[in-house]
Amino acid sequence: MAVLDYLSEEKSRVVATTHHDSLKTYAYLTKGVCNARVEFDEETLKPTFEISIG
Repeated sequence: MAVLDYLSEEKSRVVATTHHDSLKTYAYLTKGVCNARVEFDEETLKPTFEISIG
């Protein structure tokens, strides 16, 4: 998370991807950071490429 903290201090826009819960928790607890996901079709299990915030 140190790299994300540094980039945030530099006012950089960052997209970080992971399945680790620690990044989700970081987004929840850190001002100016949000969590998002790409939706997927439940029948085909293929991504819809729609972004869902939260």
